[in-house]
Amino acid sequence: MAVETIKSIRDTFLYSVNNKNGDFDKIIATMLSKGIVADTKMLESQYTTINNYFKYPLKTNVIEAVQSGIVRPMMFPKGISGTKVPTCFPFILTKSREGIVNAVAIIDNYATIDPDTNKVSIEANKFYTLIEGAYIARVIQMGFNSLRHNTNLYTHATSIYAHMFVQIINREYALNVDKTAYNKVLFLAAKFFLINILQLKDCDAVFNYAIKAAGNISPIAIKRLNDQFPKEAYNNIAEFISALARMGYMIINGMEKLTVRDYVAKFITKFSNSSLFALEHFAYFTFAIVATLNRAHITTVNAWEPIMGNQSGDRFYGYITNCARR
Repeated sequence: MAVETIKSIRDTFLYSVNNKNGDFDKIIATMLSKGIVADTKMLESQYTTINNYFKYPLKTNVIEAVQSGIVRPMMFPKGISGTKVPTCFPFILTKSREGIVNAVAIIDNYATIDPDTNKVSIEANKFYTLIEGAYIARVIQMGFNSLRHNTNLYTHATSIYAHMFVQIINREYALNVDKTAYNKVLFLAAKFFLINILQLKDCDAVFNYAIKAAGNISPIAIKRLNDQFPKEAYNNIAEFISALARMGYMIINGMEKLTVRDYVAKFITKFSNSSLFALEHFAYFTFAIVATLNRAHITTVNAWEPIMGNQSGDRFYGYITNCARR
């Protein structure tokens, strides 16, 4: 059966492992029930800056979406203490009983309210990036089955993801001293992106695009690893990392020490907690790219920029913005 919708963030390993006591569910429910929507009067200064100075291609669409209530910038009001939505949620999507999808941009971690004027203080670029990211997430949610089928994603987005993923392993196991080992991990990470995140079937086309992301590596050299790498490894990021450890003897010595916990902790340290779900979900991966291109400093810009290269990030963003304006 063809995939029609993007998987829920709740279906990811990283959500479930951090939600064992319902912590994520509870804090999201609290934001939706007790949080406030920051309106245009509260954000007058930020909207003035955006309207007068920002040149982002989706600016008009994003502002209209906020004005219509499709995108809601939310934060906790004064008086609710000890409650914070984790920064790994720059946005959440909601769905009404009628099936209407709306987006919530979580500005709480970057904003404060002046108790006297009721004005919100937040950097205009951070604010815009959060509402644009929420807007794009809704576009992805509603049009995933069509927009995911594009060579732009198969090449540029896949390459960015693969190079993002390999950073942590390269630092731990010095893959760059063995180019073949480095490219093997790129290949497998690219396949994970195509199968798990873009939700494509494992087929010759996926193999070929993963080879392309891996760079200068012979298909013959990679075939044995590909054939022996377990299919269930692409189910989620934990199974994938665990499979890399088990199959490490086919890549480089020492990789059997790789653990999911250690990898995720080091990933957060390098790319920031706001990038966490980029490992498993297309909308959050897209947000990390957008936040980096906008230089909003929500993600760790100097970690993301080198792996995006001179063109891949721009081309990926260009494709997503074109989809959003259809």
